[in-house]
Amino acid sequence: MVTYLRSVETNYSMETLLRTIGKTRQQYYQSKKRFDEKTKDEQKILDLVRNWREVHPMMGSRTMYYSLLEQGVNLVVGVNRFERLLSENDMTVGKIKRSGPYTSDGKGKGDHPNLTNGLELSSINQLVVSDITYIWIKNRWYYLFTLKDVYSQRLVSLIPSEDMKATHVLATLVELEKLRGKEELKGCIYHSDNGSQYEWGVFLSSISTLEMQVSRAETCQQNGSAEQLNHILKNMYLKHYGIASFSDLQRACKEVKDLMNEKRSVSQLGNTTVSKFEKSLYDIPMDQRIVKKMYDFKT
Repeated sequence: MVTYLRSVETNYSMETLLRTIGKTRQQYYQSKKRFDEKTKDEQKILDLVRNWREVHPMMGSRTMYYSLLEQGVNLVVGVNRFERLLSENDMTVGKIKRSGPYTSDGKGKGDHPNLTNGLELSSINQLVVSDITYIWIKNRWYYLFTLKDVYSQRLVSLIPSEDMKATHVLATLVELEKLRGKEELKGCIYHSDNGSQYEWGVFLSSISTLEMQVSRAETCQQNGSAEQLNHILKNMYLKHYGIASFSDLQRACKEVKDLMNEKRSVSQLGNTTVSKFEKSLYDIPMDQRIVKKMYDFKT
């Protein structure tokens, strides 16, 4: 390691000291220039990360690295150095604990089986997962109704609510139809837990009209993709936004939905964003696409 000579408080000349460390004056200044440039580049990265964390407060270092690249940022370092740099400057995030109320009353089972067991996905609009979760704001619970396309990881719908009424579940389906179109949803599986909201007659009638299929998880583990989404939404974003009212929550949900689909890279998608991944599918024949196999809980 080179020690740069900022001042000399002895009778030795600079040339003597350079001979001692085995460098010419030119080599010394070249090394110093490279060191200064590296320090400057790393400081730019740290400043960028601080700004990025304002909207992605709990994003992991690796995810952040690829998310920044997807936005066209030239980071000038590799992912391993990026991770070390954040660690050396105490800018990494730790594990997050989960807690909250029970959001499924278990009354919505009906006669709907789990259609996702061992299911193989090769495109969007084949499986969407829905859930109802919660968030604590100013001495009360609010609720989040979510809907996600499993193949592309798109956050189709994120609806905040002051109650757990089934009308919000229907609203997620309306957003799905608006985004994808009725013809594209034929045969698509709508998978959820056993909450009674999913047994509402109007909702099931709308599912039938769209020629979609109803699937139910027997346990929260069987709706793991939705549970993972809930964790990211609440613990990595919303809880860190200083939300003080329901109107704040509504605005934050719109922002987070955009961030999840347009800015956040996803390792399962080759470290690209959801939107870029979905656009790339148009150029890939169905029989050449990556197949995603769901876990089979019956085996």
